[in-house]
Amino acid sequence: METITIILIFVGVFALLMIWFVTGLFSEKFRSKSLNLTLQDKLSIISAQNVALTALESEIHNQSVALRNLEEKCITQGNVIAALVEASAHGMLTVDSDMCIRHFNKQFCDMWDLSEENIHVGTRVYTILQHCMEKAFEPEVFLQNHHKINHSQDLIWNAEVHLSDNKIFQSSSSPIRGLDGTYYGRIWEFVDVTECIQDEQRLFEAYLYN
Repeated sequence: METITIILIFVGVFALLMIWFVTGLFSEKFRSKSLNLTLQDKLSIISAQNVALTALESEIHNQSVALRNLEEKCITQGNVIAALVEASAHGMLTVDSDMCIRHFNKQFCDMWDLSEENIHVGTRVYTILQHCMEKAFEPEVFLQNHHKINHSQDLIWNAEVHLSDNKIFQSSSSPIRGLDGTYYGRIWEFVDVTECIQDEQRLFEAYLYN
């Protein structure tokens, strides 16, 4: 009886050991499989991130190329405008979309008695407007007109400006736009028409009295 009991106990212990071994083996295989799935998922995520990073790098490169092309176009356009302003026999001035002066010529400075202390590239246009307004025959009208014009991206302006010293300037302004329609600012032109108008007046008076 005791022998049978011992055998049964031995068999029971052996069975428990086998169950523990098999359970542990399957548990290890499960953990290994789980680990492999985790690594696979990570590899998939890394692969997807690499694809997204490559696409992002490509987009950044394309945008950089487009930006360089735009900068080159702006530089070219700016150089053309600068050359036109400098070559003009009339007073010329350009302002950017922030109302800062970008180009001007000597003729403009001479017409409005502006020195290097009064005007330079980057100067806010309102600074010199105050100076020019003092020379206008109707200062308030002059200032109001220029405020209206400078704040418009579409207005084309053409009018006479009468100065307090009897000079008369033909003033014209139009927006500066790129090929894509982007607004870059304004260009102003001032032509001294004093002598022409005086000649016309003399001819008219001569016609009346003859």
